[in-house]
Amino acid sequence: MKVINLEQGSDEWLTWRTEGVTATDAVILLGLSPYKTQWRCWAEKTGFATPVDLSMNPLVRRGRENEDVARRLLESRFDDILLPLCIESSFDPIIRASLDGLTSNGEPTEIKCPSEKVWNEVCSLGEQSSAFKMYYGQVQHQLLAAGSPKGYLVFYFDGDMRIFEIYADKALLATLYRKDKQFVKLDDKRIEPPKD
Repeated sequence: MKVINLEQGSDEWLTWRTEGVTATDAVILLGLSPYKTQWRCWAEKTGFATPVDLSMNPLVRRGRENEDVARRLLESRFDDILLPLCIESSFDPIIRASLDGLTSNGEPTEIKCPSEKVWNEVCSLGEQSSAFKMYYGQVQHQLLAAGSPKGYLVFYFDGDMRIFEIYADKALLATLYRKDKQFVKLDDKRIEPPKD
């Protein structure tokens, strides 16, 4: 993995994200996102559509406000420092990820600070919850970018957290890499993917 020296949220970071496939994009390419289609993702990356500004969305704001608190609590639980980093795969730089944290063992960590409704679903259904299923694909992409066999998906709500160890699924990673490459070809050639 190659660490990219960018501040997450900066204009340079936003540009960098458009020049490759991110973990957020991976959820869309795998058909796991209820929020965005592959066509919309392509349109935003090619400049045909403007990304929606979610900065005033209360759930997005909640996530941003709680991420540092969750990371510190997780560092305490892991007895490790988690570095938020931007990375690219060492074997293919189009594979990119903005990590909420990277352990000293090189394991990516994705932190989610959901609504109470989603939190309750995660607590009651665990890996069968819709949030886990969606973000599982995101962590798999991070594992692909980091070249790591294991990572973490963490849900945090009001001082409590649920930690899921995620192991690299080789079949899913192969599918994801194939979809990433196909998507980049569409992007480079300005060929629209099918609309949903």
